[in-house]
Amino acid sequence: MEELIPIFFFLCVAGVLIFRPVTKRLGLLLEEMARDRRAMRSGEGAQMERVATLLERMNTRLELLEDRVEFVERLTDGQTRNRSRLSRVAD
Repeated sequence: MEELIPIFFFLCVAGVLIFRPVTKRLGLLLEEMARDRRAMRSGEGAQMERVATLLERMNTRLELLEDRVEFVERLTDGQTRNRSRLSRVAD
């Protein structure tokens, strides 16, 4: 039984020497993957913010365009009324 103690100790030391570099690299790889995920999420958040800003600008411009079209329609409608009044008066 006492002969197994040095063998067990040798196996433990060998296991640490062999597996420590592997586990260290694995840990570094996992940390890098986590950093990449966080960067992607923050990049997506920034992109969504830009899209929201662009949509707000487009909405504002569309409302302004609608106001202008409505103004022109009222203006042209008024002109056609005046023409019809003038044609009736001339008759």
